[in-house]
Amino acid sequence: LVLQNNFGQSNTRFDQGNFNFDAQTDFNDFLVLQNNFGQSVTGAPVAVTRQEIAAIAAFATTSAVPEPAGLAVLMAGATAFCRRRPKR
Repeated sequence: LVLQNNFGQSNTRFDQGNFNFDAQTDFNDFLVLQNNFGQSVTGAPVAVTRQEIAAIAAFATTSAVPEPAGLAVLMAGATAFCRRRPKR
């Protein structure tokens, strides 16, 4: 989704779909994603620049996913609030 939303843009970062660090989100970034999809990090460590680490850290902190239990609590509260009592 990030790649799709920023496709064709320049001056983008890793967290904006620029997976090959060429400052453009384009078809080459899609190929990087396609070629590495489903793989895990193994083997010798790869040298990473400070800019890459900062981009990954920024993406990790801004892309938090809510806990499923929180949604269940909200739904239970909404159900209790909207429930009507039968007329007597």
